[in-house]
Amino acid sequence: MSQSTIARATAPRLHQLAADIRRVHGPGGTDWELCRRSLHELAADIRAAWYQSKPVDHTDGFPHDDPNPHHDPALADFLKPLKLRAGDTIKVTYFRDGNAGAEVVGDDGRSWAATTLPRWGQTPLDNPDVDRWQHIADRLAQVLLWRSPSPADAQVVADDLDRLALALEAVQGDCQYSDDFTKVTWYGKPYVFTKGKQARIVGELIQDWENGGRGLSVDTLAERADITGQLKLNISATFRLKGGRAGKHPAWGTMIRQDPTRKGFYLLCADR
Repeated sequence: MSQSTIARATAPRLHQLAADIRRVHGPGGTDWELCRRSLHELAADIRAAWYQSKPVDHTDGFPHDDPNPHHDPALADFLKPLKLRAGDTIKVTYFRDGNAGAEVVGDDGRSWAATTLPRWGQTPLDNPDVDRWQHIADRLAQVLLWRSPSPADAQVVADDLDRLALALEAVQGDCQYSDDFTKVTWYGKPYVFTKGKQARIVGELIQDWENGGRGLSVDTLAERADITGQLKLNISATFRLKGGRAGKHPAWGTMIRQDPTRKGFYLLCADR
């Protein structure tokens, strides 16, 4: 799932949460437990969307009385302000790109705190998109620890959530496209594709990318895009310059690439 897709879905929920939190201490105020439930759901959705965009290597689980057996400083900083309870489990998920995520799961199976981490012995996260989601996740985790906020705290948090929502609304979409996929702006760079094979293939790859997929095989592309078996013989030939001129389409090898680890698979790559 793309960052812009997550942003579009998250911003209005943050605005709604801010409005609900402001009403906690007002006439006929919002029930704080309902706000906490909404915060839980939003935090879980953000984490799931981020996790789904990354191939998982493996997950470790640690008990509350020995939550950091590897003595990782980043995990220690995350756990330090939390009051762990008997039955809590610390789960650390490692991704193949070297990053990791940690969460605290209660004995009811619900996650009540989460963060992103650099992997053991590696450099910290430097992706500004991850920093943005980390800021939101950290803020939600802080609020979830409150039994009930004071009027002043409620106002501060509501204002902060509104600012985060406005920042998300200003995020430039990673991918913008026409209904028929003949015009695509990919990380700020415009591309034009011919109607038919090119546009249909691009459309399938975009949908796979937005859904957190890792690329599609030639057979799957041919089936979904309703293209004959000629695609399987030479997919790169489909992406020649418009009008059949010699040379490759400018999106080929930049936006659209062959998967270097899986023969016959194609995917979209961030062209930053």
